Amino acid sequence: MTTDQVFRCAPRHVLVWPGRHPPFYPRCPVPGVAIDRDSQASTVVVFQGETREFALRGTESCGPTAPADWDGSRMGSGTDRDGRAVGGPHDRRNPNRELRPAPDHLIVCSRPSEMVGAQVRRREFISLVGGAVLVGPGRVSAQPTGRSYRVARISVNDSFTSPEPYQVAFVERLRALGFVEGRNLTIESLHADGKLERLPALTTELAKLKCDIFFGAGNEAILAALTQSSPDTPIVFIAVDFDPVATGDVASLARPGGRVTGVTAQQSELPAKRLELLKELLPSAAKVAVFTNEQTSVQLALVQGTARRLGLPLHVVDFKRPPFDYEAGFADALRAKVDALCVLASALWVPARREIIERALKARLPSVFNQSQWVQTGGLMSYGFNFPWMWRRGADMVASILRGAKAADIPMEQPTTYELAINAKTAKALGVAIPPTLLARANEVIE
Repeated sequence: MTTDQVFRCAPRHVLVWPGRHPPFYPRCPVPGVAIDRDSQASTVVVFQGETREFALRGTESCGPTAPADWDGSRMGSGTDRDGRAVGGPHDRRNPNRELRPAPDHLIVCSRPSEMVGAQVRRREFISLVGGAVLVGPGRVSAQPTGRSYRVARISVNDSFTSPEPYQVAFVERLRALGFVEGRNLTIESLHADGKLERLPALTTELAKLKCDIFFGAGNEAILAALTQSSPDTPIVFIAVDFDPVATGDVASLARPGGRVTGVTAQQSELPAKRLELLKELLPSAAKVAVFTNEQTSVQLALVQGTARRLGLPLHVVDFKRPPFDYEAGFADALRAKVDALCVLASALWVPARREIIERALKARLPSVFNQSQWVQTGGLMSYGFNFPWMWRRGADMVASILRGAKAADIPMEQPTTYELAINAKTAKALGVAIPPTLLARANEVIE
């Protein structure tokens, strides 16, 4: 098995052994560096040039389970990537030996150089090392110590009561890493009820909670609320539409250098791409409505520049500050005789996601959004980041810091892939024929 194949297995925890001969004991006390991955793929061990297999799931450790020529088709007992139950593995050289399940520490190599070869792209390796946690001898599993932890997360909107998929992904990822609400973890969830001016008041509440770590996502105002809440509490942040290096919140993406790390998701190219996709979907569109608010001025400028290049007139509907009057906004768009709708990315729209989509359908306006949740709710098309992935990576970093890593030493990550989602059912209801070339590029098609 090549180095490239090892990384394509996308194991959840990579144990890079820095010495010459990793000891394999019944409880596998292998010191090294644990690198979190977001997957439940096959367990692979690279040990002094030889590939071996470990059982995958469970709570009890075991040693190497099979030689290098084992095809890995029968992994540890538990579930596979799709959640289906799988049976216990066996050793082909000893078919009667059923192997005990092992924890999710997955790859072990005698030297880091054996793992990180020329076939592994630099960006991929940096993103892996971003989740590194130093693990002492005798403790290599994903389980934290016996103490209890407190994490505070904040949001502009209440995305917690009826949790958004990305909030669910955050909690589930922490659970998979051994931090479980009600057992060894308390998550305090605060929101500004959709009003940016309420963020400063949250700083007082956060300061009283005495948390081990803060987690948040969004614009500069939200990060400012977190930094002002405590002078030393570590922060993991999903920075959307601003550069944390330019604002001085981190020294660099590779070495943040302070107490803030996380994922930075610049959408500088995405608003323009969404308008291009809308034009590709509707080549005869003569005018497009653009919904904007106080958070989206940078995106608006980008979309206007793209519209001039495409020769596509825009009608801008500026909602300014919440609460938003969507009935008036749609009435304005219809008076302008627009043919489609482009909604710029903003958390302030999220509480009215269903209302916006229903009004767009009633007005028979094909619409494009920034993430697939809009398409799953009934919107026509979206193009953007995979939000659950970013929140899972945030959870990985939170877990690393709770285990003792320093935020200053965890590189900030950037999404490298974007997703196109199309709701074919909505297209049919609106009488829109989706070009086959566009359909072929879609990552998700809802029938």
